[in-house]
Amino acid sequence: MKNHRKRDAERERNLENTLHQLARIQELARADGAALLVVLIPDENQINPQLQYLLWGDEVPSDYDMDMPQALLAEKLRETGVHVLDPLARFRGHPGCLYLNDTHLNAAGLDLLASAIQDEMRGAWPPPRRHAPADPRRVRGG
Repeated sequence: MKNHRKRDAERERNLENTLHQLARIQELARADGAALLVVLIPDENQINPQLQYLLWGDEVPSDYDMDMPQALLAEKLRETGVHVLDPLARFRGHPGCLYLNDTHLNAAGLDLLASAIQDEMRGAWPPPRRHAPADPRRVRGG
């Protein structure tokens, strides 16, 4: 649950290595002519009011921000030019159960996530570039 505590300087410092590594991945993707999309998958306790009630009762404690860590991570990634998809609002708007009892997405959750990714890619991405066929002399066993 500490991931959902409000934003502070320590939390931002703790992101530095993650941001650095994702920027490196972005550079490698661009060098290969590919695009990178980072998808921030919501945690069940961010979208499930019954779970929140079990954890805290009627009110989320004031030192928590249920939009964290996505809000901070998305902001920082966008500042570095990394394309981010945060489907938190879409998940919150879904009326059904999206998670298994072990915090992993169930079939409905996976469908919703796939739909969000598909919509994002349809609207914001260039078509994939075509790669030249592999040279059979360079393929092992060929």
